[in-house]
Amino acid sequence: MADGKTHFTTSAGIGILNYIAQKNQRNEQISLAELLTVGACSGFAGVLSDIIDPPTNPQHRQIGHSAVISAVALPKIWEWAQNNPNLTSAQKDLIQSMIFAFASHLVLDSGTPAGLPI
Repeated sequence: MADGKTHFTTSAGIGILNYIAQKNQRNEQISLAELLTVGACSGFAGVLSDIIDPPTNPQHRQIGHSAVISAVALPKIWEWAQNNPNLTSAQKDLIQSMIFAFASHLVLDSGTPAGLPI
């Protein structure tokens, strides 16, 4: 079972890779400050499920680990961000990275014996 450190580092890495891919796709320069911000925020997003549902026992997975809620909420958050004219491309990159990071926690936990709740 992945621990908090694994979730944080995996999620931070996924967020950073997404940020770099988005910047490269738009031929934009990578900012060290943005890169560090995306990494930290994505790491936080990757442990958010365990903040919502603290891992106090093997059956701790409830709403924060719900595959169905995440499958509905995460695309809605992304749709809102994409269609929001008040957000910069850097802010949209951050939100997208955090969505992928949050989802990575669920992917890692889905492979454990406890699985994920619906």
